[in-house]
Amino acid sequence: IALLSTAAAFVMKRAPPTTPSKVAKRRAASTPAPKKTHTPAWAAAGLQHVAKADGGRLKAVIDAHGPPGYLAEQVAEDSACGALCRIVVGQQLAGAAAASIWRRTLGELCPRGFDRAQLLSRAEGDDGFAEDTRSACGLSRAKARAIVAVCQAFAAGDLSDALLRDAPVEELRERLCAVKGVGPWSCDMYLNFDLK
Repeated sequence: IALLSTAAAFVMKRAPPTTPSKVAKRRAASTPAPKKTHTPAWAAAGLQHVAKADGGRLKAVIDAHGPPGYLAEQVAEDSACGALCRIVVGQQLAGAAAASIWRRTLGELCPRGFDRAQLLSRAEGDDGFAEDTRSACGLSRAKARAIVAVCQAFAAGDLSDALLRDAPVEELRERLCAVKGVGPWSCDMYLNFDLK
C-alpha cells in the first residue's frame, strides 16, 4: 500500500509535457482566430473598467478577443428607442431567433437602419401593423403593438435617450413599465445590456 501511495503521489506531481500533443496541435490549427469587433464609443469606458476590475483578470481576454460581439452586431444603434424595440422583439425567444426576427423587422420597416419616424409611418394606430406587414416581420400582434407603443412614447416625449441615460434606476423602471408591452424583464434587459 505504501508503494502504491508513493507511486500515485509521483504521478500526480509529474509536470505536464512541455510540447503540445498532436491532438492539441491539430485543434490549434483548426481553431479560427477570434473575430475582433469594433468597440462602440459609448462602450469603451465600460470595457476599460471591466479590464481593470478584479485585479485585471479579464484584461487578457478582452485584449485577445475584443469586446463582446453583441456590442457591434446587435447593439449597433445608439438609439434607446431602437434598443427597446429590439428587446421587445426578443421577448421569450432564443438569441438566434430574436436576432433573425429583428433583422426581418428592420428589413421590412426600416431598410436603412432603425428609424422611429419611418416605423411609425407604417403603423396603423395603436393596433400595430397590417397583417401582411406583421407576417413579413415575423411579429405577433402583441409585439407589433408594443413596438408602436415604444415609438409613440419617444415621439410624445414620455421617453427619451437623455431620460434613459440620466434618470435614476427606479424612475427608469417606472417610465419603461408604463409603456404597454414593456415589463420588468424588458426593463432589466435594457438596464443590463443597453443603458449607455
